[in-house]
Amino acid sequence: MPTSPSIPPVVLTLLVLALWHAPFQVWIEWLVACLAGIATWTLLEYVIHRWVLHRIQFFATMHDLHHQGPEGFVGTPTWLSLAAICVGALFPLW
Repeated sequence: MPTSPSIPPVVLTLLVLALWHAPFQVWIEWLVACLAGIATWTLLEYVIHRWVLHRIQFFATMHDLHHQGPEGFVGTPTWLSLAAICVGALFPLW
């Protein structure tokens, strides 16, 4: 699902308001955390695409639909995304 054009400005505005009176070091920490998050997500997305969606036959069969029609609304099933988030993020935090 594409991001709504109004969401990034709202998030950025809320971030600036939250950090308005914060020291410069806090701004740097937020910037580093955001850049690390972007880099980590990009790497994770590549690893999942390359080694899970192309090499594990069960997922490769579903993922082939995406390659047959890249412009179509074919993506990872919600149950797979939810399971990956739970196992990869929520379970370790718990």
